[in-house]
Amino acid sequence: KDCTLPFAGIVLGRGSSMKTVGIEMFRNSKNTFFTDNFSAKAFVSHSTAVKRQELEQIDLLPKIRNKLFLTPELSPTFTKKDDDLVEVLGIITRVLDGHGYESDTGAHGHRGYHGEYMFTWVGAAVDIPWKVHKYLGTLGPKLYFLRLPKVFKTDDEYRAYINNDDFIIKTKQIEEVLIDYLSWFEECPNGEIINNLVKISWNRDNKDDQ
Repeated sequence: KDCTLPFAGIVLGRGSSMKTVGIEMFRNSKNTFFTDNFSAKAFVSHSTAVKRQELEQIDLLPKIRNKLFLTPELSPTFTKKDDDLVEVLGIITRVLDGHGYESDTGAHGHRGYHGEYMFTWVGAAVDIPWKVHKYLGTLGPKLYFLRLPKVFKTDDEYRAYINNDDFIIKTKQIEEVLIDYLSWFEECPNGEIINNLVKISWNRDNKDDQ
């Protein structure tokens, strides 16, 4: 309940390792925001093609507030030129502080949001260049990575997968069970609804945690 720090988890894995399939399963759950592509500057836009009073309608930060932010392909974000990459990681790091983001440009002056901007971010990429980890070392550990293990299959196993064409059916069944689980989770009797999200208080009386 008292957690206000956003969490960003990036799944790393080779092509066809089911990264996108896993993220897509959450797409139809409540309180999610899904995008295939975005720029870090989209969190708080200063686009000159839009009037200042209309910019709030396209800002990304308020759209993901108190939601699950899903981005199935982040490889283009982490393969930019060094100068652009530093700027991108700087914006992402600040947003992941959970206190909003404010910036100034010559186009629209000072714009941004301040307050509690909690969200959970799940993304995926094939790999992360070493320079990204280098820059993150100076900006702070705000991105967490989970590398999927390599799975090796025999020729017979590949033939069995090809001959048994039930992948879509099984994937849909898993998605239905997942959504059902999340729905029951939100019925938690010890939960409290805050900003349309179920928050669960930490059991501070548990002596095992001391």
